[in-house]
Amino acid sequence: MTTSPLVATTDLSEEQILARATVCARGMRRAGAELLVLAYEWAVAHPVDRLDPREAGKPGRERATVLGGPGTPEVTESSQPRSSGRGSSGPPTTAAS
Repeated sequence: MTTSPLVATTDLSEEQILARATVCARGMRRAGAELLVLAYEWAVAHPVDRLDPREAGKPGRERATVLGGPGTPEVTESSQPRSSGRGSSGPPTTAAS
C-alpha cells in the first residue's frame, strides 16, 4: 500500500495509526492557530475608523460590522473573509464559516 499521509493504509499497526493520527491532529491545531492569527491581522488592517463617515451611510458603500461576539470591535465590511478559493482577497476560511 502507499504511505501517502492522505491515503488510509490497512497494513499499519495500531501504534502506527495512532502516531499518524497524533501528527495529523497536531498539524490541524497549528493550522487553526495560524488561521486565527491571520484573521486577527486581517481585521486589524481594516479598522472601522478608516471609513469616511459621510460616505458610509450611502447605499452600496462599505459599512462597519461586528464579526464576533460581545466585546468584538467593529471592522469594515471588506475585512470579512471570503472563500478560500482562488482570487480571494481575504484570509482563508474553513468550510464551517
